[in-house]
Amino acid sequence: MKLKNFMVLALSASLIIGVALTGGCVLDGTAVIEDITPQEAFTLIQNNQNNSDLVIIDVRTPGEFTGEHLENATNIDFHSEAFRDMLNNLDKNKA
Repeated sequence: MKLKNFMVLALSASLIIGVALTGGCVLDGTAVIEDITPQEAFTLIQNNQNNSDLVIIDVRTPGEFTGEHLENATNIDFHSEAFRDMLNNLDKNKA
């Protein structure tokens, strides 16, 4: 059960960062934001396990990240003053 709760938390964090990253995207003058459920995020990750362009971002603190995190996740602390800069430094060609 603890792993399931962790997965929901981590996937929710990934969704938050996804919204933050796509919030500035514009298509025909309208921002493009897609909400997905934790189950949809889990399926997306499962379906892209061999996709080297998939980036999983964990926005928890480094201490929380060290405790447990998804395999191959990148930690970018949401509370860090450098949060926006770290997001801007991500490879924009990856999804």
